[in-house]
Amino acid sequence: MDVLPEVVEQAGGRLCVMLDGGFRRGTDILKAVALGADAVLLGRATTYGLSAGGQPGVERAIDILKTEIDRALGLLGCRDIAELDRSYLRRVGHDGALSRPLQERRVPLIDHDAPVTGEPYVQA
Repeated sequence: MDVLPEVVEQAGGRLCVMLDGGFRRGTDILKAVALGADAVLLGRATTYGLSAGGQPGVERAIDILKTEIDRALGLLGCRDIAELDRSYLRRVGHDGALSRPLQERRVPLIDHDAPVTGEPYVQA
């Protein structure tokens, strides 16, 4: 996903840009489309649906993704997926996990001065 904008730029509308791998939520699909993907492949979701419930499971997995997409579009104020572009995205950080480094948290998660007993000591 990190290089998708570059791929889209190089394709220059001459190629259909399809993305595959790691898509688990409707919002993942929307991010890819906002970055310029023409299509997103959904092997994982449909495979899980198939293994859980056969064809009805696949249909349910797709319905869940559709619902997530519809809700997210509504929250963004979009009526159609075609309205999405990069302006709807904000990069939090490379890993996306925290908006600020762990060291900057106000409450320490681990007491580094606690005696070493073999068990981790976590403050409540």
